[in-house]
Parts: sequence; structure tokens; C-alpha cells
Amino acid sequence: MLYWAIGFALFVYLTLRSYFIPITHDEAGTFLEYVVVPLQNTLLCIPASATNHIFHTLLVKCSTGLFGNQVFFIRLPVLLSYGLYFFFSLRLLQKLTTKPFWIVIGISFLNFHPYLLEFFSLSRGYGLGIAFMMGSIYYTFFYFNDYQSKKVIAALGFAALASYSNFVFGFYYMSLVLLFVVHSVVLTHRVKSMKLWVKHDMVVQIVGGASLVLALVTIVPLKNLLENKAFYIGGQTGFIADTLGSLIRWNLYGVQYFGNFDLQIIAGVLLPILLAAFLWAIIGGFLYHKPKLTGDLYKRSEISLLQNLKALQLFSALLVGVVGLQVLYVVLFEGKYAVGRTALYLLPLAMWLLFAFLWYGRRWLLVKTIAVFFAAMLTFHLLQTVNIRQSYEWGFDADTPAMLDFMAQQSSAQHKTLSLGVHWLMFPSVAYYRYVEGLPNVEVFSDKKLKPNEYNYYYIPEIEASDYLKNYAIVKRFGNGHILLLGIVKQKKSE
Repeated sequence: MLYWAIGFALFVYLTLRSYFIPITHDEAGTFLEYVVVPLQNTLLCIPASATNHIFHTLLVKCSTGLFGNQVFFIRLPVLLSYGLYFFFSLRLLQKLTTKPFWIVIGISFLNFHPYLLEFFSLSRGYGLGIAFMMGSIYYTFFYFNDYQSKKVIAALGFAALASYSNFVFGFYYMSLVLLFVVHSVVLTHRVKSMKLWVKHDMVVQIVGGASLVLALVTIVPLKNLLENKAFYIGGQTGFIADTLGSLIRWNLYGVQYFGNFDLQIIAGVLLPILLAAFLWAIIGGFLYHKPKLTGDLYKRSEISLLQNLKALQLFSALLVGVVGLQVLYVVLFEGKYAVGRTALYLLPLAMWLLFAFLWYGRRWLLVKTIAVFFAAMLTFHLLQTVNIRQSYEWGFDADTPAMLDFMAQQSSAQHKTLSLGVHWLMFPSVAYYRYVEGLPNVEVFSDKKLKPNEYNYYYIPEIEASDYLKNYAIVKRFGNGHILLLGIVKQKKSE
């Protein structure tokens, strides 16, 4: 009951965020370009933009079609997907251990990350994809327990849905495919039984069928995105600096614990432990896990995978596979390393590996102490970062409704239609509210570079306001003071 109480509390928190946080740049852009348009535009990514997370967008189409275009209903599919994420992660934890202490530790490892939770309360495909990925991990785990082919279908099905929710999960899908194929090929060569060979040959057939279906629905939009160079977000320094560094930095959520050394300290603690977990998955497997290849191999459903290191090996294989494929993509195709939200799905994989490693060494007091320390720090950090006012990544959109209300009041007070130049960062959210709620007496304009002295008001970041402040005054500050509404042209002094 305690476990579900934690999940319910997190779901309530995410519900409040989904309801109160104003729509953000990417959410609004997706809604206007891919939700309220013909279905073929959504399916084919027209216009070409990586913000269209296709399966997620299709679910948003269904949600808004049923309930309306309010922000909460735009976010409803992702919000509900958190239930899927929590369900599969909890069920897998309960299969790994029956100890309440370790289950609570596992819940904290997999859930108490503010950056992860942010994407279960925003209308993006990242949270949805992570929920599907968790379902895939769950069924993959059980496939390597009882070797039932239907588990492969479920695992690949969820992985395919994750990839269709956001193409970045294609790395996870390919990693899973490699895992199934390599495992099948190895056992095929080592097992003489025709019955077992047929079973594993069926795995390869399932992999091929699932991959063909996924390719058919993604090849056209993916080709469109690649031709238009839509995958421009990423880093070029290196995996640790770009991917790991950005993931830690964004998950800190603006909080500093060790000044400018947060990144180095956290990475310095986590990396050696994860590396030790990976090495032990290899070494321990050679030392302690040498299964006999008999017909009974496929009937041992009661055997704990964690006891013979299978769980540790699985999480290691998936994480290393994903990371390896990303590095190959950068090296071979001159791509970019995943950063921030595009690397977010690595976080649950890393946390599974960390949990499995600590659980394996649970008999040692030091290991328990480390587990409690990590869980306590994650809990403290989550409580430090709780907010239902704004998104961290798109905080500049937090005051868009307040700004538009103020503009409506100004228009009414001046008894005329006003023109408003909006910086491109805030324009999608402004355009969304105009589309849904209307703003009849305010004309909105935007461009990558707004020309000064063309509109009655300007809504721009303070860092770019110098050219406008020559002739305009600050009417009101938004976005914690960093976004300015400029207006009321200054009168030149008489000579």
C-alpha cells in the first residue's frame, strides 16, 4: 500500500503541474503545426520538425478531439502514461525483491528526478516514450526468465511504440533488437535440440516482423526530417561532457549544492559505481552463472534472475548498447550527442543498473548505507524543486497568460487595437492562447529578428532589449524579471 501511496502522491503532483503550468514553446508549436491540421501532415511530419513526436501527437489529437483544446487535455496522454511507467517499474521491482526497504529505494531511484517528472507533465513524447520503454524492459526481463516468445512480442511492441513516440528511442529499439538476435544466435549454435532451435528462430522472425512494421510507418517522416536537417539539437564535444553532463545539469533543476562543482562531484560518484556494475555483470557472469543448456533451461520461471546476475547483465547490456549505438551514430554519420531531454531516457536505464548492483551487494552494510544515501539525496532534491508554476526548461513561457491579460486591459483602456511584436521564443505560446481563447483587439507579430519602432509594444527577453529601449520604456516585467513588455514611446525632449 505504501508503494501505491507514493505513486499516487507523485501522480497528484504531476496532475497539478499539468493543470497550472502555462503551455510552453514546443507544446504550442506541436499543437498548432501538427494537432489542428490534417492527419497526413501529422503522419508525414509536414512541415519537417523534430518537435512532432508522431504517436504522442496522434494521442493529443484524440484527447483534444474528445475534451477540447485546453492545456490540461493537451497534456493528458503524457500524464496518464506516468501511471504506465510507475506500474511497470513497481512490478519489476517487486519481482526483483520482496523486501519493502529495497522496493522503496528502487522507487526513489526511478522516480525522484525533477527533470524526469517534468516530462510527465508536459505534452512531449519523451515521457510517453519512457513509459513505453519501461514496459519493454519489464517484458524483456521476463523473456530471459521463461523464454516465451510472446514476451519478445510485448517487449518489441512497447519499444516500437516508444520509437514512434519519439525517434530518439530508436537507439533503445536497436539495442534491444541486437540483444535478442545475439542471444538467439548464441543459443542456436550451442543447443542441438530442434525444438529449442525453432523457438529461438521464432525470436528472430518476431524481431524482423516488428522492425519491418516500424520501418514502414517511420521511413517517410524520418526521411523528411533527415533531408531538412531537423535533428539539430545535440552536442559535439563528447558523450560524457554533452550527454552525461547535460543530463546531470538539467536534473539539478537550477539548484546548486557544491557551487560550480556539482557536475564534477555527481559524475565522479556515479560513473565509478556504474562502471563497477558493468564490470561485475561481466566478471560475475563468468564466475557464477554457467547454465546448463538442457530443455529445463526454458522452464525455470521461478528462478530469480537477480540471484544469478541476469538482471544486472540485462540492464548493463541495454545501457551499454544504447550508449554504444549513439557513439557510433556520431562517429559514422557525423551526428550529434544527445543532450538534455533527448538523453532523458538514459536516466531510468542508469538507475536500473545502479539499483541492481546495490541490491546484489545488499548483504554488506556499506552497500545499504550507499543506497540510503542516494535515496535520501534524491528525496531531498525532489522536495527542493517542487513547483506547479512553471516548466524549468521553458520557464520563459510561465507568464504568457498574464501578459496577454495585461495587453487586453491596455487595449480596452486605450480604446484601440494594439500591435504587439513577440520574440520568436515566446511566440508559439502567445499564438496558442490567441488560437484557443482569442485576443481580438491585439495584433501579434513575430520574426527571428524583430525590427524596432514598428509596433506599439514588444515582448522580448531583457538580454536582447537594448535596441528597443532607445525609444520604448519598460511597461512590465515577466518571467522572474527577465522578460520585458516594452511600450509607451518616449517623447523626445524639446530643444
